[in-house]
Amino acid sequence: MSEAHNIYIEAPVEKVFNWFKDPRNWPALNPNAREEVIQSHVTPEGLGTFHVWAMRPLPGVSFEIFGVFTEFVPNKRIVDKWSMALEGTETYSFESEGQGTRVTLSRQRQSLWRLKALDKLVDQAERGEDQRALRLLKGLMESSNVPAKAVE
Repeated sequence: MSEAHNIYIEAPVEKVFNWFKDPRNWPALNPNAREEVIQSHVTPEGLGTFHVWAMRPLPGVSFEIFGVFTEFVPNKRIVDKWSMALEGTETYSFESEGQGTRVTLSRQRQSLWRLKALDKLVDQAERGEDQRALRLLKGLMESSNVPAKAVE
């Protein structure tokens, strides 16, 4: 399944992109989730940056997600290929628009078991999460106290 959402952020594309290129920043976009980045390596050139997440959706249930940046165009696009019980690709596009930035999140995903019913269920759950994450990113980037560079 494939979906895309976008939002306008009143902040320069460099600020938004530099914050977003470090997966260790991403948990701020879903603060109520039971997930954490347990390992990551941010490469100087961006390409090959990887991250491992621990997710705990229910008590006693946990799994890991592995992601790697397979495309990295500074201030333009990050393609993050990831896998778990579902596999997919997320593309984050950054475009200057006036004095701000238009961020677009596109996802393609499917279950490893190739079950269309499961894919649709995940799409429904993820749709709201994607939209909330973009709204949180907008709030963070438009706040004057967020640095223009990634967390070290």
